[in-house]
Amino acid sequence: MQQVRHCRFCYQFRIVYIYLQRYSCGIDVRNPARCATAVVIAVNLSVATKILPCIWYRIMHLRIKLLLLSTLLFFTSVHGQDFDDMFVPMSDGIQLDALVAKPSTPVPASGYPAILLVHGFGGSKNNVRTLAGSFASQGYVSVGYSVRGQGNSQGLFDFFTSPRILGDLREMISFTATLEHVNADRIGVIGASQGGLHAWNAAAYNMPVRAVVSVIANGRARENWLENNALNWIFSNATLTSGVRFEPSVRDSLLLARNGEYDIAYGFLTRYSTNNLEMDVEIPTAIVVSTHDIFFNQNAAVRQFANIQGPGRFILYPGEHDLPAAPQQESYVLDFVDRWFSWWLKDDTAHELVASSDSAVVCFDGGTGAMRVFTREQEDFWFTPNSSNPGLREVVLYFRDIGLSEHPSVNSGVSTVQYFNFLGSTPAVFRSEAFKTDLVIAALSPIASLYCSGSSQSYQMNVSLFDLDEITNTRIPIARGHMQVDAHNGQINLLQFELTRTLHTIRAGRVLEAQIHGGIALFPDLNVNFGNIVLPPSVNSINTLAWGGDTPSALRLYTLVVQPTWASTVKERSRLTLHPNYPNPFNPSTTLSFTLPSTAHVRLRVFSPTGAEIALLYDGMLEAGGHSMSFNAGTLPSGVYFCVLESDGNIVQRPMLLLR
Repeated sequence: MQQVRHCRFCYQFRIVYIYLQRYSCGIDVRNPARCATAVVIAVNLSVATKILPCIWYRIMHLRIKLLLLSTLLFFTSVHGQDFDDMFVPMSDGIQLDALVAKPSTPVPASGYPAILLVHGFGGSKNNVRTLAGSFASQGYVSVGYSVRGQGNSQGLFDFFTSPRILGDLREMISFTATLEHVNADRIGVIGASQGGLHAWNAAAYNMPVRAVVSVIANGRARENWLENNALNWIFSNATLTSGVRFEPSVRDSLLLARNGEYDIAYGFLTRYSTNNLEMDVEIPTAIVVSTHDIFFNQNAAVRQFANIQGPGRFILYPGEHDLPAAPQQESYVLDFVDRWFSWWLKDDTAHELVASSDSAVVCFDGGTGAMRVFTREQEDFWFTPNSSNPGLREVVLYFRDIGLSEHPSVNSGVSTVQYFNFLGSTPAVFRSEAFKTDLVIAALSPIASLYCSGSSQSYQMNVSLFDLDEITNTRIPIARGHMQVDAHNGQINLLQFELTRTLHTIRAGRVLEAQIHGGIALFPDLNVNFGNIVLPPSVNSINTLAWGGDTPSALRLYTLVVQPTWASTVKERSRLTLHPNYPNPFNPSTTLSFTLPSTAHVRLRVFSPTGAEIALLYDGMLEAGGHSMSFNAGTLPSGVYFCVLESDGNIVQRPMLLLR
C-alpha cells in the first residue's frame, strides 16, 4: 500500500496554483505567452502530483483543473468575447466584483435568457469567466461575481447561508434581471462547491429564478461537516484558505471546533442548514454529486433531493470533489447542463425529456462505469430500501475471525484497533471470499453495526469498504462512514451509522474488503482514506471491535437482483455530441468520439489556434450512433488545437492540447 509522502512538492504545488490563479483567468487575455506557460506548468504538475498522496493536491485539484480548463478554452470563449467588468453595490454599501458577458446574436423577441454563475470557495469571478463566455456564445447573458470576502469583492465572509450572503445572491439575481435585453423570467443559477450551494440556495429560498444546477454541494450543513460527532477534516481547515477574508466570530468558531469544542459550531451549522426548506422547493433543481466527495455528504444530498417538490434531476457519479474522471461521464454531465438550461430557459422542445420524472435519478456504476436510470417514484432503489421489493436483496455480512461472512460466528472474539495522535492507526482488515458472480451494490446507504469499546475518554471508529483484486492488490473505493463516542470505562457500545451510498458492481473473482480504523494521521494517506473523512480524536486510544456470539458486528447492504423492469429505459432525445478527446493532453495521437442523433452527412476537421485547417478527418455520410476517429499531430508544435464537428447545419467544437 502506498505510503504517505507529504513533501516539498506541497509548497511548489501551492506556488504554481497561485501562478495559475493570477495568469490563467482573465489576465491571460493580455499575455498569451504566460497563458501557454501556465498550461505547461499545470499539465506537468497535474501528472507529477497524481503519484503523491499529498493533501494540498487533493484540496486544490478541482481549482487547478478548472483553471487549466479555463486556459484551454481561452481561444474559443474568452478570445473574441466582450466582458464588462464592474463593481455592483449591495444594499449595505459593500461592492461585489462582477463580470457580464453578452451574446452577439440578435436579441430574441422575449429577450435573452440569463445565467448567474458563482465560483468555488476561496476563488473569484475569474474562475467562471470562461464558462460565462461559453454560455454567452450559446445565447445567454452571463453574469459572474466574487462572493463577499473573496476575490476583489469587499466585505467579510461569514457563512454560505447567512442572511448577508443570501442577500448578496438575491441582489445579484435582481441585478441580472435589470440588465438590458434580459428576460427577467428566464434566469438560471449554476455553480460547483460553494457555487453549487449558492445555486441550491436560490431554489431553497424561492428567489426569482427559473432553474438551477447545483454541482457537488447541498444545503444540509450540519450533516456535511459535523456528522456523528466528528468534524469534517477539510471543513476544519477552512480558516487556512488564504482566498477568504472571514468574519472574526465565524473564524473563531472554526478554530474552537478544530480543537474539539463542537458546541458553537454545531449550533450555527444546524441554524444555517436548509433542511426545513426542502419540502417547499418548486423551482426546477438539478443536483449533481460525487460518491466520494471530501467536503459534502452525498447522503445528505440524496435526502435533500427526495424532499423537493418541483421538477428535479439527481446525478450520482464515482469521484471526489471534482467533475467525473471518466470522459464519458464528464461529457454526460456537461451535456446535461446544456440541455437542462435549454429546456427551462429557452423552452427548447428538443430537450423536453430532460425534465421527465421517468429519468429523474441517474447513477453511474463505480465498478463498471455503466449508467442506470430510475424514476422519481422508485425510491426503493436510490433513497430508502424496501425489503418487499423483488428487485433488491438484503445482504448482511458479519465480522469474523475469517473475515466477512453471511454466517455469524457462534463464538465471540475481539479485534484491536490502536489509535495514536498524529500517527493514526493501522486498520483491522476483513475480507469476504471471492464472489462467484457479479455483486451489484444498490445506491442505498450501507449500515454498519459495530460492538466497540475504547480506552480513552472518547474514541472514533471509521469503516471503509473497497472492491479488491487480491492478485494485483488494487482497490476501488466503495463507501465509508464514521462515528465518535464518549467511552464509559471501557464498556462495549453498539455503534450504528450509515456509510456513503454508491452504485457499485464488484466483478466475479474480486472481494469486498472492510477496513476499520480509529482515526486518520496528521497527513493521511488519501489512497485509503477517501471521501468525507473527519478529524481524529486528540488523545491516544486502544479500541476494540467485538464480533460473534452476543456481539454480532455486521455490515448491512442491499444488492440489485436484476435491473428493475420498471426502471426507466426512456432515452432523452439525442443530439449531436462531440465528446472530449482522449487522451488530452496528447502526443502525438488522440481519439475523437462523437454521437449522431440520426444518419447524416458529417464533416470532422482540426484547426490551429489561428483558424487554419490542419486536417480533414472525415467528410461523408454516417449512421446514427457513436463513432470514433483518431488524429495524429505528426510534427505539429505544442499548442491548443480545435476539433470541429459539423452535421445538418449544427457545429460543435472542443479544444485539444498537444504537449510535446
